[in-house]
Amino acid sequence: MPSRAVVVALAATLLPMVLAPSPLSANTSALRKLRKGDTVEAEGRWDRTRGIFSVTEIQKLPKPRRPSARGVLEAVDRRAGKLTIFHREVRVSGQTAFLSSSGLGGGDLSSLEPGMRVEVTAEVDRSGAWTATKVVWRDVKASDKVKGTITDLLRSDRSVETVAISGLPLRLTEKTELKTDYLQEELLDSLHADVGALNAPHLRLGRHLLLSGDVRPSARREAGYTLSGGDDELVTAEPALGLQLAGDWGRPFQTLVDVRFRSQHVSTGAGFDLVERELEARQAYAVLRLPGDRGAALVVGKQRVRDGREWLFDESLHGIRLYIYQSRPVVFEASYFPSLLAPASEKFATWDDLLLRARYIPDSRNEASVYFLKRRDSSPRRRQPAYWGLSYHGRPTRVLAGWLEAALLRGEDKGRPQRAWALDTGATLTARGTVRPSLTLAYAVGSGEEKTPGDPFSQEFRQTGYEDNSDRFGGFSNFKYYGEVLDPELSNLEVLTLGAGLRFSYSVSVDGIYHVYRQHRLDDELRGRLAPELNADFPDLGRELDLVLGVQNLWKRVSFSYAFGRFEPGDAFPARSHTVTLHRLSVRFAF
Repeated sequence: MPSRAVVVALAATLLPMVLAPSPLSANTSALRKLRKGDTVEAEGRWDRTRGIFSVTEIQKLPKPRRPSARGVLEAVDRRAGKLTIFHREVRVSGQTAFLSSSGLGGGDLSSLEPGMRVEVTAEVDRSGAWTATKVVWRDVKASDKVKGTITDLLRSDRSVETVAISGLPLRLTEKTELKTDYLQEELLDSLHADVGALNAPHLRLGRHLLLSGDVRPSARREAGYTLSGGDDELVTAEPALGLQLAGDWGRPFQTLVDVRFRSQHVSTGAGFDLVERELEARQAYAVLRLPGDRGAALVVGKQRVRDGREWLFDESLHGIRLYIYQSRPVVFEASYFPSLLAPASEKFATWDDLLLRARYIPDSRNEASVYFLKRRDSSPRRRQPAYWGLSYHGRPTRVLAGWLEAALLRGEDKGRPQRAWALDTGATLTARGTVRPSLTLAYAVGSGEEKTPGDPFSQEFRQTGYEDNSDRFGGFSNFKYYGEVLDPELSNLEVLTLGAGLRFSYSVSVDGIYHVYRQHRLDDELRGRLAPELNADFPDLGRELDLVLGVQNLWKRVSFSYAFGRFEPGDAFPARSHTVTLHRLSVRFAF
């Protein structure tokens, strides 16, 4: 198992990522991130030879609008009452307004000459013909721009995509930047997209509402999960249907409702038995922003609470969250999650949590934060943890991604003061190109109980109980980064992880992940999916190999993930413990 020198070396590698400002732009490539019906604003250059608008930067707009084009006037046909811009013929009628950039009226078609810079806003009829409603022809800016709603998509090859705005083609490449308010998307990601996907509410219902949905069937097959070597196969199937409805009621006020219906079916031999059926409002919250540029927002209601690696949080919780981002890229957050409305069946039904965070979010790819999390537990256990932590995850360069999680656990557990700690750090190196190989090295440790006679302190680290421990390395699919089969809590545990992967263009990825597990302190208990009584004389918990296949954005609607895991028990497991295997398949159809 790695020595302290390895831990220090990994931390030293990642500290510059946390402390140094990121050189990257806040924007990401727009390739395969747009869909039919999106309203956009595109800047770029008109390529007269190819007859296409080459886009350098594109931004999504919140509301539908008429198409408009700003560029060089190619032709004027005064007799036919037409002008041509970007190879598009535009009719001019008696209702067309001619203006200067300042809004002053004046002029008509006879005022225009080829070679002038103009900005044309038009209406489009059912045949696709443009009729100008407004022509700005004086003091027009020197940059070319197109605005409007995407009416068609055409993929030329893996690295080029063409979108059309009412018949006007726009060419996107890997270098085309998607301009976003990355801070708003990071803080309020559910309003922009389901996490890990691109299915933001996009189907318009009236003036204020947007709808999206998905169907997600998933299945798991586990063999050997009792470790006995007997016939103990378990198959679980879980189909689910989700609907998300976002409301934009003006700049200060937005809402989101996210409803999911799911059922769970289990088979241990012949046929499937229905064990659970549930209709749940996973999210139902409102966002209220302070007016003007005061840089603060209040989010109230049930909402998905998560961090970048789901090491602290990945749960739908009732809560009140205040963000202060006037000082961006530094954001201050104060959140309170009461147990008042939590279902009695949930493990957190007796927890009241206060979270205070200072977050540094310089761009859409990097975030560093310090936090304090305090819990009051009204259950008889009386576990009152307090976490002090430092977190970083991001991509400081185009080929290097990394993370650092460091936490101190204080507070009380059954009246015993807690003095525990945890560290999780790692880095992924990825090559550039159409096929992108990647290598990952990571190490995680959660302290264990020392069990010294007379010691009044508890040294066993426990995660928050809201964690999911799920992320990705170099590929497209999330997986359990401490192991798909063992899936342990980082408690009295050391995990050394080696990963290698291949990413094929923007669609397919394959990851292989190898884990080595040891106890931090000798104990007879393991906190994880496999929880046998351990042999406390040996620290070796075993090894696991996981293979993960990810496919995304098939026809911009379908994605799936497949994982295979094989766990080999170590000497700390009971004698004659057998290998455990797992197959997991998840498919998603978005609409």
